[in-house]
Amino acid sequence: MRAVHPDLTDKPVHGTFAVNKLAVTPTRVNLNISKNYEQTIRIRAQAAEGTTATNLRIVFDDENAPAGVHVTVGDPVAELAGGKSATLPIRLCAALLPEKIVFQAEVFSEQLPYFG
Repeated sequence: MRAVHPDLTDKPVHGTFAVNKLAVTPTRVNLNISKNYEQTIRIRAQAAEGTTATNLRIVFDDENAPAGVHVTVGDPVAELAGGKSATLPIRLCAALLPEKIVFQAEVFSEQLPYFG
């Protein structure tokens, strides 16, 4: 990237930037689960060409867990190279069965830090 007056002929580089893209699916899940039965949701992350994601992980705040529902996230992916995909599991087990459960989990990497 450069910003130079039009009358100048030299072309110094003033800075660089990168555009990274990581697609995460599904973005919303409707789940039917039996009491005290563990069920796994598989989140797929795919890095665009030229993008690398390191320490790719799901972040879930236990304080926001629905009452009676235990949420466990899987291990982080050390590195996801461009054009590749990985699966990030979320395991749910409901000791209580409320009519509707809503919670949010987020995907982060070292390139997109979690600010909590």
